Amino acid sequence: MQHRGKPIFGTTAGTLLVLALLALEVTGCNQAIRPAEWPELHPEGGSGELRIVAKENRDVAELTADDIVVVMQQVGFSDDDILDLGMDLHEAIRSSGMAVVYAGNRAEMILRVNREYLLIRSRSHGSMIYDIARSNFGVLPPAP
Repeated sequence: MQHRGKPIFGTTAGTLLVLALLALEVTGCNQAIRPAEWPELHPEGGSGELRIVAKENRDVAELTADDIVVVMQQVGFSDDDILDLGMDLHEAIRSSGMAVVYAGNRAEMILRVNREYLLIRSRSHGSMIYDIARSNFGVLPPAP
């Protein structure tokens, strides 16, 4: 390709970048990056409803709707659970800074704000951290 007599992509790296971007556009970025596949949070036998209980915490955060959906998908909530419980989780994190997810009478997950991070501890999925400022999952911050 040329623009006013000069090559636009003079290097192999530039050509590769354009091809990679075109491939992502054709396949769709959302299909390439998917949340982890976890078993559903519901207890064995399907007994017990999921519910979110707010708990007091020193730090609070105002998560966006996109943040809530991404976090809930990543930790194993079904689409129906996200619709049913997303507002409860948002309000718990916004007003109290911590939420406990119960399946029946058993605590399955704790989500707690720590400065600009959302720390997530799950009985069945381990621990994760969500960087609120960057809107993505990452590694734990260094200890103070």
